[in-house]
Amino acid sequence: MTFKALKHLLFATACLFLSRSMPAQTLPQLPADANIRQGRLGCGAAYYMVVNPAEKGYTYVAVVQMDSITSQKREQLDQAFLSRMGILPGRQGFLSQEEGNTYYRFPRIPAFRTNVLDSTLLHTFAQMALSQEPQAIVVSGDIDPVDLKKKMDIFSMLVPRLRETPDQSSYSWSPRNPDIFLHKGKIASTSVSYASARIPREQMNTAQALVTDMFRREFETVLRHRLEKNLKEEELPWTEIRFIHTDSNATAGDEQYGVQILTAPEHLPAANWVLSRTLGEWERFGVPVQEFLDAKDALEPRILQKGKATPSNEEYLERCMAHFLYGSTLVPFSEEARLFTRKNIPGEMEAQLFNSFSSALLQQLTNLTLSYTAAPDSLSSLEALFRYNLGWLYGWASPEEKDYSWHRADTAGLEPASARVRISAEKPESVTGGTLWTFSNGIRVAYKQIKGADSFHYALQLNGGLSQIQDLKEGEGGYIPEVLSLYNTGGMQASAFRDCLASNGVEMKARADLNSLYIQGSAPSDRLTFLLKALISLSNDRFLNNADAQAFIRSGKAGRQAVPDRMDALLSPHYQYTSGKLPEALSLETVNKAGRYFQERFSQVNDGILLLSGGMDPDAVKKILLRYMGSFRTGKNASASRRQVHFRTLSGVTTYAEDGPDQGLYVLMDADTPITALNYPALLIAAEAVRSELASHLADAGLTVTVEPRFITYPQERLRLFIQCRTVERKDPTPALPAVRNALRSLASHSVDSKDLNAWKQLVTSQMQSQLSTPEGNIKTLLARYGAGKDLSSHYKENVNGVTADRVNEMLKALAGGGRIEYIVP
Repeated sequence: MTFKALKHLLFATACLFLSRSMPAQTLPQLPADANIRQGRLGCGAAYYMVVNPAEKGYTYVAVVQMDSITSQKREQLDQAFLSRMGILPGRQGFLSQEEGNTYYRFPRIPAFRTNVLDSTLLHTFAQMALSQEPQAIVVSGDIDPVDLKKKMDIFSMLVPRLRETPDQSSYSWSPRNPDIFLHKGKIASTSVSYASARIPREQMNTAQALVTDMFRREFETVLRHRLEKNLKEEELPWTEIRFIHTDSNATAGDEQYGVQILTAPEHLPAANWVLSRTLGEWERFGVPVQEFLDAKDALEPRILQKGKATPSNEEYLERCMAHFLYGSTLVPFSEEARLFTRKNIPGEMEAQLFNSFSSALLQQLTNLTLSYTAAPDSLSSLEALFRYNLGWLYGWASPEEKDYSWHRADTAGLEPASARVRISAEKPESVTGGTLWTFSNGIRVAYKQIKGADSFHYALQLNGGLSQIQDLKEGEGGYIPEVLSLYNTGGMQASAFRDCLASNGVEMKARADLNSLYIQGSAPSDRLTFLLKALISLSNDRFLNNADAQAFIRSGKAGRQAVPDRMDALLSPHYQYTSGKLPEALSLETVNKAGRYFQERFSQVNDGILLLSGGMDPDAVKKILLRYMGSFRTGKNASASRRQVHFRTLSGVTTYAEDGPDQGLYVLMDADTPITALNYPALLIAAEAVRSELASHLADAGLTVTVEPRFITYPQERLRLFIQCRTVERKDPTPALPAVRNALRSLASHSVDSKDLNAWKQLVTSQMQSQLSTPEGNIKTLLARYGAGKDLSSHYKENVNGVTADRVNEMLKALAGGGRIEYIVP
């Protein structure tokens, strides 16, 4: 199929999804997000305003200009001014150039401070005056749109009249020969991407753009599933499969659809062989209808969840700038979800359309870019292309279609033996105001209804954590819960069980801490019965899949220790019960330890609690629970004891510099402070104070900064802040260390400003209120109560208001004077 034919295919598919016939080459424009206001200022610049108070008291500003960065633009950007305003650069920096356009991005402006937003806007319009080319300004956040528009009208008088927007219809598609790139790097990977013609500008704000994105998501879901299966069969380790997509919202040129496999250097050629063979086989045989529909079902919960979400301020900025440059859609996420979930097209027809799309994309050696990172020196570009082509031909010439089914229909073995129970107690759940049921076999279930939610979140928390495991090595703890995915369950192979969960839209992950095991995730509202069957089977009918276990060990050993895990280990040396991972510690014995641990935990499910939150009617939930909760195994033993463990944290400041791929400057601060209903919001406010102080010291250093508050309840109650400082231009961050130290030192000697404190209180209150309005947020709240023994949400407004400047200052002093790890990856 040619790309001209593909263009007509996407147009016809969009018409089918809209369930209407259209005049030739026309589709209706989609409605814009109601939160977006747009127009033109007196100088001719386009403007977009978005009322989005998700971050109470903060506003984001961006400008895009249709010309390149000049020396004058660089000189006029006053980073010292931005530093004084408390503004830090985002991941692209304050000033960047993309596709020949200049971008200014000023994120997270503390607009609650008097005149800060006005001063930043004035500075922004001064930057706009440096170019007479077409441009747009975007403001998103906690704003008054009427007042803001008046200010922009005044400031726009500083900007000379801009030139008219040029005709942007000059793009033309032309196929090209393969490109091969062999890169140096710290992480070994192989990738391939295919170019495709961009969507015409006049169709960008129509269903055609949404259909293209829908096909892209389905393409990635199917390809990931096939690659994982084939890599495992070839006994090849991989640490990650990534997808790289450049769509018509991000470029004036061709779209790109790419996939990257991260693995060990010695396995690069074999991994590329699997990649090319998989794509060649796909082009030859296509994707069967059932495999396509299962992939679509696996995607649906995530699409629906996104449809309920409000875009972040960063997302609003990027969407509005893309609309100005390329005409991309401003449709709300809910409209994308509605289109994806429409059932007016028969599955066979939709699968056929999808296969036509992917067949046009997967050309053998046309429009192809092949890349290796950390490739062996002996590999030449010509040999790399030859190997890829050979693998592609091998897959294309396969004698028969391979079975990649998701095994959704294989659910008969999940039906548990009937063992009904009754409810022995029912009362309000004290933290969320939901319902707490206790069943006659001792199992407890807490449910919080969130009306309007079309999915639910869950967590099965079982008492008895990593401290129950004998001879656990340092760095093994993070692997223990992951072993749970390696078991044949309910008569299905481990991979088939995982596929069965995914094709039913069920997300399931396990984690463990010192005192508990958690199995948690989300599912569509009509899948509660299926979820309970799956949990019961996993709990009662579990057999290790040896092939999957060996693949798990191979891939784990090919990985690297993550920076947060490394810093936790440095702060608490020789503490073996962290949930961090150390590849050298992983072995078959780790898998065996996990097996014994699961056997003990699942033998008494009554020593724990099942947490649920979603839109389902409580009576309907109760009816389902009565049918299935009796099938879990329960015991009469006392609750798993919380064992005494050796735990010691370092005091003072320790600095490390180690090589690695995650370039940046990282700081972990630790304080021996009790976790109370008042200290919890105080820690959230303290994190804002740290972020603000770092902004005043680091904006001109070109560092992006994130501050993550953490708390630990066992074996000691401790508060922590994890700070990440990364360079925008990928430079050595070491020179910024003195500035970071000065910022943290000043926190211990200066009092928090009352205006800042009041604004941060409003921000924290808004964040906690938002959390409690979602199923996911309620599960987090319930886990804090039943997993960590902390009620951090009841009366949260009163608790936040009760935080004083003295309390925050004391916490900052404790953090500044406690243990600290400084970790530099140059």
